[in-house]
Amino acid sequence: MYIWLAVYFLLWWLFLFFWKKEYRKEMFMVGLLGLISGPLVQITHLKDWWQPLFLYNNFSIKIEDLIFGFSMAGVGAVIYQELRGLKEKKVKKLTPNVLTDFLFILSPFALFFSLFYFFGIHSFWTSVISLTMMALFVLKKRADLFHSMILSGVFLTIIAFIFYIIALSINPAWFEQEWFLDRLSGIFIFSIPIEELAWYFFAGLTVSAIWEFVNGLKFVNEGVS
Repeated sequence: MYIWLAVYFLLWWLFLFFWKKEYRKEMFMVGLLGLISGPLVQITHLKDWWQPLFLYNNFSIKIEDLIFGFSMAGVGAVIYQELRGLKEKKVKKLTPNVLTDFLFILSPFALFFSLFYFFGIHSFWTSVISLTMMALFVLKKRADLFHSMILSGVFLTIIAFIFYIIALSINPAWFEQEWFLDRLSGIFIFSIPIEELAWYFFAGLTVSAIWEFVNGLKFVNEGVS
C-alpha cells in the first residue's frame, strides 16, 4: 500500500506542477530536499513507527521513500499559494545570509537524529520537535508566513486523510498489519492513528516555508506586480 501512497502524492505533484508553471522550480527544488531527507528519516521510522511492505527489499534505499519524499515535499511547498492563486515577490531585505540558510536546513536534522539515537525518543516526537524547530526558526524572522504555513499544514493533512480513508476502505486492517500500534498513542481519528495526521500537518507547516524563507520571497495577490 505504501507504493500507492507514494504514487498518490506523485499524482498531486504532477497536477500542481502542470497547473501553474511559476511554481515549478520551487516544487522541484523543495522536492529534492524531500528526496534526500526521506530515506534518511525513514531509517528511524522503521524502528518504532511502522514496517511498510516495499516493492523491492533488496535495496537499502527504497523507491517508495524516494517518490514519497520528493512528491510530498513538492506538494507541501506550493499547495497554499496554488490554491489561493498567489504570486511571490522577492524582497532583498528578507533574504537571509548563507550561514542562516545552512543552520536552517541542517540544524533540525542534527536535532532529529540526536534525539532519536542519543536520547531514545520515539521517531514521531523527534520529527515533531525538529519540524517545530524549523517552523519557529522561520517565524522568528518571517512572521508574515504564519498564515500560509498553518494552512499548508492543514491542506497537506487533508490530502493525506483522503488517501487513508480510501486505503482503509480497501484494507481495513492496514494499520494493524504495517504499524507498531503498541508504540503509538492509541488515539485514532476515523481509524487513522493521530500520529499520522499530525506528522503531515507539521511537515506541511515546515516545507511550505522553506523556499520563501531561503529566497526572501513574500506572497502577493495575482493582481499585484
